[in-house]
Amino acid sequence: MATIAIGISKGPGGYTCKVPVNALAEDGVPPEEGDTVQYSVSGTVQSVSGGTATVSIDSINGEPVSEEASESPEEEAAEGPGESTADMGTRLRKEAKGQALPF
Repeated sequence: MATIAIGISKGPGGYTCKVPVNALAEDGVPPEEGDTVQYSVSGTVQSVSGGTATVSIDSINGEPVSEEASESPEEEAAEGPGESTADMGTRLRKEAKGQALPF
């Protein structure tokens, strides 16, 4: 289970938090600045210190939250494109060379 930092802070305008945008999307449409949203959060209290509890977020609107869900497109792009299909085929052929067939 992933722990997602939904940093809740109090500023001059009241309490705010950061939530993965795709967790708030309705019918696949993410909210825009100024939109009103309603969502439910389920979590587990991990620790209590004074009057503050640290909560790991388990789900938003009944959907499990993963670390992937919290990444912005910029963060995802920074991870790189990953292994291409052609590169995977080359790697698997090299690994299989000289191995007995599994059937």
